Amino acid sequence: IIREIEDSRIRIFSYSNAGLASSRNRGIDHAQGEYITFLDADDLWTPDKLEAQFQALQEHPEAAVAYSWTDYIDQSSQFLHSGRQITINGDVYEHLLVNNFLENGSNPLIRKQALNQVGEFDTSLKAGEDWDMWLRLAADYQFVVVTRPQILYRVSTGSMSSQIKNQERECLKVIEKAFKFAP
Repeated sequence: IIREIEDSRIRIFSYSNAGLASSRNRGIDHAQGEYITFLDADDLWTPDKLEAQFQALQEHPEAAVAYSWTDYIDQSSQFLHSGRQITINGDVYEHLLVNNFLENGSNPLIRKQALNQVGEFDTSLKAGEDWDMWLRLAADYQFVVVTRPQILYRVSTGSMSSQIKNQERECLKVIEKAFKFAP
């Protein structure tokens, strides 16, 4: 379907599955714009997500990351429940260290220069790699929030986030790493 769209801005890259962190790193390497965002295949955005987050970054040039609230949906895209709806602007590091209030990898819009500065996603992590990246960004950059749900995070039994033991093990690695390098 994508190949049928005649638009020189659209480029297709195909790789074997090397995991979430490697895929995100490849995307960043190929990206040519000033901003980066991620949309996991099973999640959805509201139609105004990018516009609202872009506007938030324009209004707050000191911020490198804009995030929104999350709602949770089932496999049929039916609403399950609201996310945490945490509103923290500016220096968010202390709060983010205790609670990944971005809640998922499909959330933030990030200035590419900030991603380039903090380095790639950690490919040694098998979960929690997004939280690790948000922490590294928060150590050096300010965040701004769009105070409405714009990410629809799909909950399913086969998803990576449903593998609780793996999530626990990998998130403990993220916390240990963050405490080693905490500013």
